[in-house]
Amino acid sequence: MGEEISVIIPTKGRAESLPGVLASLHSQSRQVYEVILVDDSTEDGFQMNRRMVDDFIRSSSPSFRVEHILGRHIGLTDARNQGFDSSRGDIISYLDDDVVLEADYYQRLAEVMDDQEVAGVTGTITNYVPQSRRWSLFARLFFLTTAFPSGGYLRLSAYPCFTFDSPKAKDVEVMSGCNMNFRREVLVKHRFDPSLRGYSYMEDSDQSFRASREFRLVFEPKCRLRHETADRGVDAKFYKVKMSYHRYVFRKNFSPNPLNLLAFGISVLGDLMLVTMRSIGERDRSLVAGALAGLSRDAMPSDHIDRNSLS
Repeated sequence: MGEEISVIIPTKGRAESLPGVLASLHSQSRQVYEVILVDDSTEDGFQMNRRMVDDFIRSSSPSFRVEHILGRHIGLTDARNQGFDSSRGDIISYLDDDVVLEADYYQRLAEVMDDQEVAGVTGTITNYVPQSRRWSLFARLFFLTTAFPSGGYLRLSAYPCFTFDSPKAKDVEVMSGCNMNFRREVLVKHRFDPSLRGYSYMEDSDQSFRASREFRLVFEPKCRLRHETADRGVDAKFYKVKMSYHRYVFRKNFSPNPLNLLAFGISVLGDLMLVTMRSIGERDRSLVAGALAGLSRDAMPSDHIDRNSLS
């Protein structure tokens, strides 16, 4: 594959993670064309990251190109789109700022994308810990987010069933945002939805599902990386966003037929059961209040976006 690869890494206040992902990019057996850091940190955080990036470049090699740009502080989807607009490569690779790639990640990616029918690729998360039997059963029964080797699709509730550790390559319709790779033409037609602001919950499932309606996306087990996820604090605002964005993604991607509506309703019930149990355990009633607020019509993300640019 002769195409150039642009790597886009949105980041915000995660200075401790950046050296790891940059080092793993620098050590790739197949060099990438450019790395674009879209930084939504505070002004002080941005300047600290700038010094770190400059030091890293000086200690690496002149051919390792890193562009560090200030984000617009709107959210993850906007940072992804901003990075794409600044990119010049033929292949666009989105990474989280807390991943560490194996040295042949992009060599393996290039081999897969030699097949011109393949328009998108995601890979194995080597440190993924499978869900417990109890949680897997609950998630299956209530149409919630889950992951199986046989996954890679959007459920009727609009929640994803991911695959992170399938032993075989397979076609998929949803990919995890921690490692998403697309041909440029895919993102020209299917940008990330700017209505999903802030944390941008479900932005990866929404975008990859839309893209899969037109392009072939695959899971490639030989593209391997670690995802060093940090614990994310949850509060009433998180649950409000979670519930409202889930409903938004469902309405946008699924017809309101009885079967889909039933699956969506069951998933909402499952979410409310989980947040209620957490609320009791933490003695924090605001969590349930936040989830219920997310179900109100007023909580829906703005829906004024030109759908021709997203479909």
